[in-house]
Amino acid sequence: MMDNEIYTGAVTPEETEPAAEAEQFAEAEQLEESEQTEEAFAPVRKKGRKKDGKKREPRLRGKVRAIDPKMLFVLFGVFTALATAIRAFQIMYLFEPDTGFFYIEKENSIAIPLLYTVAAVSLAIYFVLSYLSAKIPEGVPPQGKNYYLAVAAVIYAVSLVSTAMIHFSELFDLYDSREWSTMKDFFKETQSLPRVLEILFALLAALYIIVIAVSYFIDKKAYEGVKVMSVFPIGFYIFRLMGRFIRAQSFISVTELFWEIAAATLMMLFFLAFARIMADAEGKNKLPFAFGLGLSGASISLMLFLSRFAAYVFAGSAYLTDDSAVEICDFGGALFVLVFLLSTVFDLKAKEHKRKDLVIDQPTAATPAPVEEKPVSPDPRSDEDEAFRIADEYSNRYITGDGTNL
Repeated sequence: MMDNEIYTGAVTPEETEPAAEAEQFAEAEQLEESEQTEEAFAPVRKKGRKKDGKKREPRLRGKVRAIDPKMLFVLFGVFTALATAIRAFQIMYLFEPDTGFFYIEKENSIAIPLLYTVAAVSLAIYFVLSYLSAKIPEGVPPQGKNYYLAVAAVIYAVSLVSTAMIHFSELFDLYDSREWSTMKDFFKETQSLPRVLEILFALLAALYIIVIAVSYFIDKKAYEGVKVMSVFPIGFYIFRLMGRFIRAQSFISVTELFWEIAAATLMMLFFLAFARIMADAEGKNKLPFAFGLGLSGASISLMLFLSRFAAYVFAGSAYLTDDSAVEICDFGGALFVLVFLLSTVFDLKAKEHKRKDLVIDQPTAATPAPVEEKPVSPDPRSDEDEAFRIADEYSNRYITGDGTNL
């Protein structure tokens, strides 16, 4: 380096070109690797979500406006009445009360497959129509006072307490029938622990249903303060279901047992959706599922209760098996589910609440739209004068008389 040359440390263009090319090449390789990684993990991307992680909108849910929820309740009445009549005929004429098996000479009766066909068709219709209907409202609890729902809740709570007391009396008689060394031996031999838990959760569920009844009697959302209690009805049907599975080991009354398991399962799933709706835990899209589950569970529960009650009235208790007696909780649960679903569709305050969420500040004839005041623009001439004044002041301060800058 010559003495008169001064090294500044700057990079010449010839030195920057290879570095820039290397950097571009590295970025291209990194982009290619990221695309390959995305393609490799594309098959295991979570179903029902887009690339950005957002949920996809269902293509068919709520798209058919021709399906009215009233149609569902009409079909519910028709299918439930038909299934109840067929089931009552089966109880009184087709199977043995002691075992629950069909009589050998009547195994080919058309009433046997007809009931299963009616049940399968009705359940499919409930689920499909409630899923496709665009007129089922959002999954919000009924608003305001609702005496019908409050009375249905009281009936359901009383039926739960009554069922719990009957089961407790049966357990007490079983325990008193002989001497047991320990309670552990009693539960082990009788397999009655699920029945004890069923009694416990029946009482807890009755307490939660009473809170709902009070809420709709006095127009106070008391159920919002006890959201955790919404799991009690679910627990009741879970342990009710467990008791039925344990009882299945004896193969007694298998026909009744099938319908009891179906009713308990559907009611348990309904109260799962019901808990999310009442607790406002992302339950706005759960009402179509609640409709399908609720109508299905209520239909089978009513069929069990009404067919057994009719057989008891017209033929006596001899036609009912010991483990499949008339249970009032089947009627109470079905009534509460039906009134709740009816309230979500026909409750006027709930519909007004939904409209306010969808349409905001829309003027009506009673309340005319406010006139929007246009802002008054200033005189454009005053703006021009102000601009000229600022320009003159700038020129006087920063430019000398000979035209050179200071």
